[in-house]
Amino acid sequence: MCNIIKRLYILVNTFITFTGCTPAETHVKMVATTGGSKSTMPTIEHSIWINAPLETVYAVAKEVERFPEVMPDLESVKVLERSEDGSRTITEWTGLVREFNNMRVKWTEEDIWNDAEHTCRFRLIKGDLQRMEGEWRFVEEEGGTRFHSRLEYDYNVPLLGALVKNLIHKKLEENVQMVLEGIRSRAEGA
Repeated sequence: MCNIIKRLYILVNTFITFTGCTPAETHVKMVATTGGSKSTMPTIEHSIWINAPLETVYAVAKEVERFPEVMPDLESVKVLERSEDGSRTITEWTGLVREFNNMRVKWTEEDIWNDAEHTCRFRLIKGDLQRMEGEWRFVEEEGGTRFHSRLEYDYNVPLLGALVKNLIHKKLEENVQMVLEGIRSRAEGA
């Protein structure tokens, strides 16, 4: 228990130094979940236009094991399982939180790829978050491709509350942006 308190103390002090915010100044946008649930959880939604054909962008997105090439905060992605038709993968991710001395964040997720709809639905199997799920959608638009990303997650640290939740939200938002930019970079260079 003492080790956890020390890590949390370091986390709080590093967060305040990094952001300049105190717990009272932080805020995470909460969005109601779908399906009639009364619970809420943070949701991150972004999209980006990519100057490449839909099939090229979608193929690049499916090569998740190559994401560390274009995402500096991602140490590795290992494909643990891949169905014969490529529609389902189980992947193990290791991210780095550089602000905390390259602290590693690990998770395993299931990805369901729908080639006809050009979508990927993903969900956390195990890892450092309590819950994570989302969807990527790829749509032809103006001679290129619109890549929509939605991520919902839950990470509950009662002792530090909003302080840690806001830092995690910021890091996940940066991660979503890196995914979008990384896929655009690889697809436009293909």
